[in-house]
Amino acid sequence: MRARLFQIVIAAWMLTVGATDAGAASVELRLAAGPFDPLEHAAGEQRDGRYHVVQFERSIDEATLDRLRVAGAEPLSYLPDRAYVVRAGAASLDGIRALGGVRWAGAFRPEWKLAPDLGTRPFVDATRRGAGRMRATVELHPGEDLDAAARAAAGLGAELLGRQRFAAVRRLELRATRGQLERLARLDAVAWIEESGELSLRNDDAHWVVQGGDAPATPVWDRGLHGEGQIVGVIDSPIDVRSCFFRDPRDNSPGPDHRKIVSYRSSQGLVGFSHGTHVAGIVAGDAVPATGSAGNRGHAWAARIAFDNAGDIYGSDFDPSNLYERLTLARADGARVHSNSWGDEGTVRYTTWSRDADLFAYDHEDALVVFATSSRSTLRTPENAKNVLAVGATGNGTESDALCIGGRGPTTDGRRKPDLVAPGCGVASARNNSTCSTRTLSGTSMAAPAVAGAAALARQYFVEGYYPSGSPRPEDGLIPSGALLKAVLINAGTDLPSAGGFPGDREGWGRVALDDALYFDGDDRGLVVLEDRRNVDGLRTEKVRSFSLNVRDDRHPLEITLAYTEPPGAVYSVVATVNDLDLVAVSPGGRLHYGNNFRNGTSVSRGAPDARNNVEQLVFPHPETGEWSIEVHATAVNEGRQGFALVATGQFDELGAGLRYDSHVVKDAGPGGNEDGVADPGETIVLPVTLRNRLGEPAAGVSARLIAPASAPVSLLRDTARFPDFADGERASSFDPHFELAIDRDAPCGAEVELGIETPWSERSVFALPIGRIRIEAGSTEAGTIPYKSPTPLRSEIFVDEEIVVADANVEVRISHLDVSELTVRLTSPAGTSVTLHDKSGGGTRDIGTTFDLHRLPDGPGSLPDFDGQSARGTWTLEVFDTVGGEPRPTPRGVLRSWRLLLDARDAVCSPGTPAAAERPGHVTRGRAWYYRSRAADVKGLETAD
Repeated sequence: MRARLFQIVIAAWMLTVGATDAGAASVELRLAAGPFDPLEHAAGEQRDGRYHVVQFERSIDEATLDRLRVAGAEPLSYLPDRAYVVRAGAASLDGIRALGGVRWAGAFRPEWKLAPDLGTRPFVDATRRGAGRMRATVELHPGEDLDAAARAAAGLGAELLGRQRFAAVRRLELRATRGQLERLARLDAVAWIEESGELSLRNDDAHWVVQGGDAPATPVWDRGLHGEGQIVGVIDSPIDVRSCFFRDPRDNSPGPDHRKIVSYRSSQGLVGFSHGTHVAGIVAGDAVPATGSAGNRGHAWAARIAFDNAGDIYGSDFDPSNLYERLTLARADGARVHSNSWGDEGTVRYTTWSRDADLFAYDHEDALVVFATSSRSTLRTPENAKNVLAVGATGNGTESDALCIGGRGPTTDGRRKPDLVAPGCGVASARNNSTCSTRTLSGTSMAAPAVAGAAALARQYFVEGYYPSGSPRPEDGLIPSGALLKAVLINAGTDLPSAGGFPGDREGWGRVALDDALYFDGDDRGLVVLEDRRNVDGLRTEKVRSFSLNVRDDRHPLEITLAYTEPPGAVYSVVATVNDLDLVAVSPGGRLHYGNNFRNGTSVSRGAPDARNNVEQLVFPHPETGEWSIEVHATAVNEGRQGFALVATGQFDELGAGLRYDSHVVKDAGPGGNEDGVADPGETIVLPVTLRNRLGEPAAGVSARLIAPASAPVSLLRDTARFPDFADGERASSFDPHFELAIDRDAPCGAEVELGIETPWSERSVFALPIGRIRIEAGSTEAGTIPYKSPTPLRSEIFVDEEIVVADANVEVRISHLDVSELTVRLTSPAGTSVTLHDKSGGGTRDIGTTFDLHRLPDGPGSLPDFDGQSARGTWTLEVFDTVGGEPRPTPRGVLRSWRLLLDARDAVCSPGTPAAAERPGHVTRGRAWYYRSRAADVKGLETAD
């Protein structure tokens, strides 16, 4: 994959991309009924209604919404572009229009409320539209009177089939003619009307919901992660092992060699009960070996199960709890993820079951325990334990954006639960007492095994070495802690707008969309595990761990999640919290943010540290670009040491603390060089190096030492250099005399020598010194105005005067324009090959500021690999078209600010006729565990210091 978006170690040539302003967007309201520009169409006032649309000239921020509230409007939902549906009295409209930056304010029109496929969408069941009537769902604006709307519908002649009320959602199910529905749309309380969906089995739908949320894609399965090698512990009613979803055609006796059930502990023997069979099927059911059918597979269908009968779990009456013991037995069978769809509905206390679950997780840090929340209205036990992952239920498939069932938090001591939600209503899975059929059940019992299955896939991701490269590399495999799995899953949470606030007491951190938190080769956003520290090496009170991220682009959210497994609470204490770690981040602009301080789903800079929860998160939908400082503070570690897991997703590079390498320059103008600015074989070069101070304090009297691998084809002639004093955050270049190196005459052309810089203030930072020219960077910074709505493009040319064969092409483009969906951008090589980088995409987005193939794939036709194998020498031409018709607007014309070619050579080019090789007197300093890479063979030569 050419989109090398995320790299833990920044190569010397890595391009840092700045912000893309997501400010002004298109002028149209992008409605389901069709696009609508209110200034170009006559829009009736209808001032007597209470629901209106307010569109702004610029992007909307919290200050804008606050001004709306002051003017008497209640913002309800965002409407692209730059608009909000608001509830306000008709008298407030004049005040709203008088607000600065308002483009238009007017009525929410009846025709906007009707689904465009009303009466035309296909159904398998032909009776859905009988006698000219259709079955429809009518959704009201939040908080409207459901009974009054039902009476109004009946008055129009519609047949009332049902009512639905959850959170702020109010819905009617009707049978009505189109005319009746159109008249109902004129009712002020009505927000939306569509034909009701057709019921189908939903376990297959749950797969795409949990993996990514885009039907019918299963991106995690598609990358080869199905649960292979993973074992999930399941405590439930007995599983029917005769079902094809579990049956082993060779030998169906559960045990270590069974294809699906590695252990089966039950005082009732091998009887099959409905609940346990269904739950186990959701986790890991797979009928393929038995029947060849891949339908209704479990979320981790290649995983296996260690089973315990829930009827053998004590603790509900007079017997002491044996939960810890049963979890330990499953762990001995290989289980590291544990699914539990049961609990005690009779109390909300932190019970012995809660303590058992917390203690097991604390004693076995590589385990993650999942519990379904109560199906009652409030959270119960033991899902209220601190170290477990508590799961509520949403609808399934296309209904997964709506909460279905699950106890509301917080816990009695104020901790946030549930943690996550997942599809649990209308889920099809294995049926007991049947050879191979399924049944559909609903409840949090169905949601918990879905998340447990996702946890097994995440664990496989780390064990098989998908992190950090995004592709399976066995040498990168690691054993994740349960805290790391918990942090990754919570970082994958997606807000449910219907839940009434994120994070919330019903949805927790949202619905799981696992692909959002895992990085795969080719993804346009990255994942970094900043820390996965076990308790034995954990923090003590007042200790701090610091990290840095350089955010390159604000179009992807920056999400940072801290999770830690702390000691169990005392059952006689009303507060279960023992240790307290706090997540803190400082933005590039200097704003301080504490974890778990949110407003409208976004972390805010005001607030205080969270002293209760062992999960903390920071979410920035459009983060500031630049360097973010992130810290974990051990505010109060009252027992033992406290480890933690810390993960982040977004578009960034990870930066280490200290005096870090920033850049270098090759000077080869002396008697031993050929003056081309490239380290060629046989040359003697001077190497000025720039460092950046990230110590958190000024640095004075700085000296640094250059270190080279013993096996590297270089000799260090001067391995020390001094630097000026510089403040925290500043850059400074070495004083003359700089570092000096002699390149071996037989140095492999194209090798990258990994050098290290050490100072007394920081650990070694690494950079690559290429031998020969391996990349051409050529750019144009001449601004040019794009012809407005013209077939004639703006043309800009770059001439490359070097003969290399292109192995990989990236193109940085920076264009200022109010709506990039009006633009086409095309690149043509000297050989005449053209690739369309951007083709009227991104409606409503302002400006282009990206590097194609590195951070964004071209729209096409064509792709940047089309240039591979061509000579780079000659004229490269960029054309920018603005051809959208219509009268010119009184707005600034689009401008091409700059563009740049980044061309990797298929074979490195080393200049001919370089001077004779310098004598190699031996390395001044020998590296410790360093290596150099040959671009051709990726050969690693590892040396240890003498």
